[in-house]
Amino acid sequence: MVVWLLFYPNSAYLVTDMIHPFVHYKPTGRFVHDLEFWYHLFLFVTAAVVGLGLGTYSLSSLQLLVAERYGTVRSWVFACIVLVLSSIGIYIGRFVRWNSWDVFTDPHKIWSDVIRIIGDPAELHFMLVFSGMMLVISLVGYLIMRGGMFRLQRRGYR
Repeated sequence: MVVWLLFYPNSAYLVTDMIHPFVHYKPTGRFVHDLEFWYHLFLFVTAAVVGLGLGTYSLSSLQLLVAERYGTVRSWVFACIVLVLSSIGIYIGRFVRWNSWDVFTDPHKIWSDVIRIIGDPAELHFMLVFSGMMLVISLVGYLIMRGGMFRLQRRGYR
């Protein structure tokens, strides 16, 4: 489960990739008429939605296992903890530029970066606000998609 948790933030991380069409856009006129811009935006939005969907399915599967063993309330506590940690992980990946495997390949660098972030009030504030925004997006997406999954399960689809 620890390895799963290290890689889980990658699914919602795709939401932050939606910045690329805007960052790399070189206007030659009105962007609303630029087909290349729309192609890239559609591509990144699609990847983000698929990532959120697969992440929801993955977390939901583990949440159901936790619910069977420890009960519904603890399963929701588990899901919320995962979403909080994932939101912090998304910040770490986007701005500190760690990868999931850095935990194994360069753990000393991770600890020095953690100490630096905690020691810098401006960076800590940015991390908390950004992670909070990602938490809201992840939680709302999870609740919406999970609600749809419950309806399908009640109808007999698995």
